Amino acid sequence: MRALFDITHPAHVHFYRHMWEELQRRGWSIAIASREKDVTTQLLDDLGVDHLPISKMSGGRLGLGAELMERDRALLRLARGDRPQVILTRSPSGTHVGRLLGVPSVFDTDNGLSAGAHYRAAAPFASVITTPDCFAADLGPKQVRYPSYKALAFLHPNRFQPDPGIRRQLGMADEDKYFLIRLVAMRASHDHHESGFPLDHLDRVVSLLEDHGRVLISSEGPLPDRFTEFGLRTSAGEFHSVLAGASLCIGDSGSVAQEAAILGVPSIFVSSFAGRTAPLEEMEHRYGLVSSFPPHAIERAIGAIADSFATEPDTHRRRHRRMLEEKVDLTSWYVDLVETVATGDVRPRSGLRMTP
Repeated sequence: MRALFDITHPAHVHFYRHMWEELQRRGWSIAIASREKDVTTQLLDDLGVDHLPISKMSGGRLGLGAELMERDRALLRLARGDRPQVILTRSPSGTHVGRLLGVPSVFDTDNGLSAGAHYRAAAPFASVITTPDCFAADLGPKQVRYPSYKALAFLHPNRFQPDPGIRRQLGMADEDKYFLIRLVAMRASHDHHESGFPLDHLDRVVSLLEDHGRVLISSEGPLPDRFTEFGLRTSAGEFHSVLAGASLCIGDSGSVAQEAAILGVPSIFVSSFAGRTAPLEEMEHRYGLVSSFPPHAIERAIGAIADSFATEPDTHRRRHRRMLEEKVDLTSWYVDLVETVATGDVRPRSGLRMTP
């Protein structure tokens, strides 16, 4: 059996890496089509994984549209030669190519319609649409819900243990406390007309955090010179170990806010996507692992940062443990689903909940 992975974002590398490893252990062959965006290809190279870059990130709606057509053509050529039994994707191209070749595609989303054009371009062509079970929207008969979160595919304790030497790499003692600020560039297709952390308040947040520990900033875009000293300088592959050791994560990346929660790190999410992402909503209101604020509520977000210093660590640990007990190792769940889809035995229906 052969599987084709359509990888267009660094987060996709993390999401799928244990899945392709598990499929290989089960005797599958895999092929990976990558994209030159941020550190996507670097992560794959660091893992020593063979991959073929078939497109490069473009800017603006017209540029992204042109890139999508280019990627469709390149992925079609690759799939024709590779002859996969299933295509795994979180982007439209994989679903387009699957439909053209009659190959089942499994498209994952935790945003659904709120992802805008990205979702609308993919969903009609997908064979199966997977979502977390906290995602309430009915996406139709193709939808299959999993009792987990996207980040539990790679950060579940079965799959990930942080590097115990990460503080030394950061030039800290083992007992030193640090905080991580993560800022995204807001250039993705679903980021049009959206806004993130208001940078004119970054000075205040850094000053507040510095009273309690060291501050690290990971930013997709350039930062003003005065923040250069806070820049995170570890490799992309070490990011989750850095995140796992933080006492608090603040920023406008929904993915990183979820990853922090999965790792047991309190998270303050500031973005116009606040209140609109199902996993973050559940992590906030069911488990108390995240606090979300729109950019215009930055004063409340700063207040939440200050309040977090008074929260007992044991309280957060209990919340985190409950979440892990109620969710599954997504890699195992997903690989079972992929094998079922590839053999043609599954007929997804709206609301179907499959468990290992």
